[in-house]
Amino acid sequence: MFPIYNVLTDDEARQIHESALRVLAEAGVGLDHPKALEVISGLGAEVSGDKKRVFFPPELVEKMLAKAPREFLCAARDPRHDMVMKLGRSYVRQGGGPILKYDLRGGSSRPLTMADAVESVRLVNALPQINAPSTISPQVA
Repeated sequence: MFPIYNVLTDDEARQIHESALRVLAEAGVGLDHPKALEVISGLGAEVSGDKKRVFFPPELVEKMLAKAPREFLCAARDPRHDMVMKLGRSYVRQGGGPILKYDLRGGSSRPLTMADAVESVRLVNALPQINAPSTISPQVA
């Protein structure tokens, strides 16, 4: 079993949590999805008049956090590589991805496009040995 590395004290973690609750209640979250707005409103969140901002009362956030599962399955294409993610454990993966595409033949690079992202997904789906691919970040349409 790996030791748990705590960067924050309990008081610092509590302060961050309380600040996050305040931001969710006072600044809210921008959301432009009619069904999601309907569901969230039905749970007790306040939806702004323009229906594009949601304000979450702290007690609603705490109630939903209490209902959240303490673990979930991160299923791989091959079940031998499935991973159960558990609350309180740390998991690390490389984040982000490339923003440029390098042309091996021409020796130059250019910003990634959505077409490059689609091509990347198709490639990853064709490679059974890849279970948790990185994403690429298209810079232009």
